[in-house]
Amino acid sequence: MFIGYLTTIKKPGELPELIAVACAYKGIPFVYLNPKDIKINEETVRGRIFINNKWKRATVPLPKFIDISPYCFKMPREKLEFLRKNTVLSDTGENRFNKVNLQKLLLKDKQFKELVIPTKSIETFEDVKEFLDRYNQIILKPISGQFGNGVISIMKEEESFLLKYDDTEERINGVELKSFYNDKVNSKQYIVQKYINSITKGGYPFDCRINMEKNEKGNWVIARKFIRVGIGQKVVSNISRGGGVSDTKPFLKANFYDKHHQIEQRLKNIGKKLPNKIEELRNITLVRMGIDLGIDSDGSVYLFEINSSPGTTQLRDQAALLRTDYYSYVINKLSIS
Repeated sequence: MFIGYLTTIKKPGELPELIAVACAYKGIPFVYLNPKDIKINEETVRGRIFINNKWKRATVPLPKFIDISPYCFKMPREKLEFLRKNTVLSDTGENRFNKVNLQKLLLKDKQFKELVIPTKSIETFEDVKEFLDRYNQIILKPISGQFGNGVISIMKEEESFLLKYDDTEERINGVELKSFYNDKVNSKQYIVQKYINSITKGGYPFDCRINMEKNEKGNWVIARKFIRVGIGQKVVSNISRGGGVSDTKPFLKANFYDKHHQIEQRLKNIGKKLPNKIEELRNITLVRMGIDLGIDSDGSVYLFEINSSPGTTQLRDQAALLRTDYYSYVINKLSIS
């Protein structure tokens, strides 16, 4: 029984190659796919299989399980519906929610409401002013943004506003703030949030990423949790733009000395429980998840966002081994049913 790996990336990268090698070791047939490789009429796929350390084209039956990238949900609807009806997908793309709706849903849960950052969808400039008056410092984020792109920090001072975005920092007055809003935010889908002071002792923004995978028993496990520091950046900790990475324990000990044990345990508990909650809210079974968290200066932990297709640059080996373990679980489950 073939396992499919469906992505919009044309050529297999390092992760799928590692998965292919691990699958071969376990005796699991593995095929790398793009949406164009799916042949509806024949109920086959013409993908790539890894043989003798090389990727070769091959036509095989439609895999009974396909590990799908969320970016593939933009494929022609006919193909997506065909897959939903004729195979098991790692994510069907149904019942998804944006950042605002996720915050609202978690706010209703006693176990997770402390993770929620005060958030509101921006409809007018008045929404920005309201949050500035209430919290003094705020963050504006695109609802569908990725990699920290488009994130803006605004802090209210006595007679001006401190504005930070990308690698820029400037002080502006109220008129200039309204003009900036009209140019950068108005007519776009943005949210406004209370600012979480997730800053290192050196003054750089950071967040914590918890990469979750499922194991051979179908249970969520932490593949890796680590800190991303935005060295030289003003607002976000985007390591693709010159940031750095640290394991949680040494970082927390250096920046939250008297609270580092408590915070470390909090991160572990979030990794243990939150993925199950997300599956419950979406009424779906998932395979992987990235949990992005901020840690305020007082040690409080807040949820920035959930990523359904997290990067694996910092944990490719672990991700590949866990993914193939989960494939074994899926094969056994499908064989029994």
